[in-house]
Amino acid sequence: MEESFNQTHYSRYDTSLQRQNQYGNISDIRDERQRQPQHVNQRLGLTFAIAIAFVLACMGGVMSLRLYNSSPIQLTIQDYYEAIKIKDYNTAYGYFASNGTIVNAQGRAQRVSIDLLKNLNAAKGELVAYVIRSSIIETGGIALVTVSVQRHSHGQEKSYDVYLKLSRVGENWKIVSTNGI
Repeated sequence: MEESFNQTHYSRYDTSLQRQNQYGNISDIRDERQRQPQHVNQRLGLTFAIAIAFVLACMGGVMSLRLYNSSPIQLTIQDYYEAIKIKDYNTAYGYFASNGTIVNAQGRAQRVSIDLLKNLNAAKGELVAYVIRSSIIETGGIALVTVSVQRHSHGQEKSYDVYLKLSRVGENWKIVSTNGI
């Protein structure tokens, strides 16, 4: 009797762990319990992959906006002023066209040289900041740009505008003339 009780008990136990699926097949619940962590891991992996794709898409959008907002003309001007700011006159000179000029205070155009850039920068004082103010007007390979410059000299801050004319030389933009540094 005890034997039949145990068989009945096991029989009930076994049937309670079995379930019939929608196709009429009997599956063991224990098998499903063992498979659940795998499904959870797959969901977690999929969620993680979607999150990474979203972050990468956002980064790509930001980079494309930076590239869109930074035209080659703007980059040339920024690089020029950064070179002036750190007193790298050789690099700054490279942003000028071969016949580039700077108009002095008397209205005379002087051909740009490394020494001229160095002397003008020393006379004007330390370059503190610069901002490209105007919209870049480009027509026929020529661009006109206004840059607001802020300098510190002898304990005083002074600001003024510099007008630059740039020309396309091959794939690059070069400064053709400017009214200051």
